[in-house]
Amino acid sequence: MLGPEDHEHFLEHGFVILRGLVPPGIVARASRELEEWDESEAGLFVSAGAGLEEPRPPNAVGCRAVNSEATWDCVTEQVSGAVMELLGESSGLPSLVRGGLLDMRRSFQPDAEWSVIGLHVDSDYPTAMPNGWVLGMSIFLTRVRERGGAFIACPGSHLRYRALMGHTPGSLKGCTANPEHAGAWRELVTGPGDVLLYHHLLGHSGSLNVSDPRTRHTLQGWWNSERRIRPGAKPFREMSTVEQSNSARYLRRRYRVEPPLPRCALNARTTRTLKCGVTATAAMALTHRAGLKAAAGEGLLAHAVIHNEGLIDRFFVEAARPSVVCRSSSHNLVDWDVTDLLRFEGERVHSLSCFQWGLDVILVVCVNGRLEVRSSRDLRREWELRHKLADAAAGAAFYNSVNASRAARGDVLFFVPAWDESRVLYHHGEGWHDLSVQAATAFRAAPDQRLRDAFVQSVLAEGRFALIADVCERTVDKGESEGRTRPAFVISDDSVDYNGALHMLDFTAPTVPRQIRVYARANQYWLVSYCRAHADGDRLFWGSIDWQETTPILREINDNYALKEAMFITGMR
Repeated sequence: MLGPEDHEHFLEHGFVILRGLVPPGIVARASRELEEWDESEAGLFVSAGAGLEEPRPPNAVGCRAVNSEATWDCVTEQVSGAVMELLGESSGLPSLVRGGLLDMRRSFQPDAEWSVIGLHVDSDYPTAMPNGWVLGMSIFLTRVRERGGAFIACPGSHLRYRALMGHTPGSLKGCTANPEHAGAWRELVTGPGDVLLYHHLLGHSGSLNVSDPRTRHTLQGWWNSERRIRPGAKPFREMSTVEQSNSARYLRRRYRVEPPLPRCALNARTTRTLKCGVTATAAMALTHRAGLKAAAGEGLLAHAVIHNEGLIDRFFVEAARPSVVCRSSSHNLVDWDVTDLLRFEGERVHSLSCFQWGLDVILVVCVNGRLEVRSSRDLRREWELRHKLADAAAGAAFYNSVNASRAARGDVLFFVPAWDESRVLYHHGEGWHDLSVQAATAFRAAPDQRLRDAFVQSVLAEGRFALIADVCERTVDKGESEGRTRPAFVISDDSVDYNGALHMLDFTAPTVPRQIRVYARANQYWLVSYCRAHADGDRLFWGSIDWQETTPILREINDNYALKEAMFITGMR
């Protein structure tokens, strides 16, 4: 069905157009049905998540969910066969996700100035590997002429975005329109029955119809695979086209796309680091190494981790210096450079959380019962204070896209109030200086549970989220067990609304993990860092959580095999 040139075009440019794949009769029937709907404007909305749909007047850009026999007939065996050919047999049977099909219409706007609507990737929380869907699809029902509402593609942008994500993955949403990464865009002129299939990291956009009196109709869908895309160590000749386009090894060999942490060697030193964990002492101001003996009684009060500028960056606070936030950076998991980052003279820091969605790295510091939201773009310059919140025991930052929540958009500050540590509240707004005055409740634990740490992160694209907390339970006869906690979680399809009960997170480590932090994500998979007690003090370890498992487990990564598997799944190797 696809020729060799089609596979090559997908690999190099990130998309392929299959001309006339849907028969004319099927296309005409669906097109007539949608044009009849045009007269009533029924169901027209801008995709913004359930409860946040925005009605649009006639002749505006919009989309609507369609579920008729005529529209579904357009997804022919030839269309699904082409999808399967790109995915390969090892991925299993594909299926349409994210609500099935949408009618993406472009009405005639003769008085408007033609423009590209906005370059983007079709994921609100993008990951290097496919997460939630693998291939985007557009089935064109009407002829698209120049400036007639065409699909705008940025050929090769999937490779440049992948390279960016290997360097600073959290910055992608702030760089999709940057010419350095998006490259030159191209208007795709198509005919009825043409089908476009594109990579999950392809930069693209819609455009206005200023040249064709007829409304342009396109059926939009997203395909997911039955099994997680994981090229791993497969020989290149055995990989499908989609596997090749997502393999860090293949992309490095053919397109010189540098993978994350290229200097991370799977050797004896790395094994020792994984088994023994990493710690620092106040006496070692410049560097520290895995396995160093900590001072007696040394503990870590707080830590956070992020992948930034090609490095693993950790922020931590030691019990010996409770007023100092340190930054520790490594290019290989083993050797770490340490510098003092922030000082809160005479105060005590007891919680750290780090988040990036766009160009700014957000660090949330809980110090002496207040939260400070600080931001930086390179982690070296002064961290700007963006927001303060009093009476908080812990906090974390997040960003809500239009599809992530029915209740909140923009910057979100989650926090555990000091006056009720069984709850997680949040403020939200279009910027950190414009957060809502009234806090809303994201989660309420059982009355006998106290939350010592809490954060939110995406599990499955913009459709599934996890709230992770360190929980201390109070018993009638013993009270709270001297601050000892256990990790727990609750899942929701809305990032700020968690109605279920906490589930204790099982773990394989010999001591209890705390302050779990996400370093890399993939399709329902997290590569995480956390703190736990070791023989001579607190240390930082690595682990993974596979959310596809019936009972999720935090599995400690303590050998090179487990690390390599985690790196394969997250696209780091």
